[in-house]
Amino acid sequence: MQRPGPPILIGGWGDRMLRLVAEQADIWNVPGPPHNSVEWIAERGRVLNDHCAAIGRDPREIVRVGPDDRVVRRRG
Repeated sequence: MQRPGPPILIGGWGDRMLRLVAEQADIWNVPGPPHNSVEWIAERGRVLNDHCAAIGRDPREIVRVGPDDRVVRRRG
């Protein structure tokens, strides 16, 4: 068993869900093109960054995964 536990993946894009991602997730999954534009994903990423800043979390700790499980941005 992993310690402290397995990575937590949360998918979603609403403001409240992104707050939960900032507080709890190791991985954020968001649907991209063709469902949502790159600009929309970038805007949601900024909201997530703001939520991280509000709680003192480095947003680079959260792996961001887009369509087809492609990593949008890795940790570090």
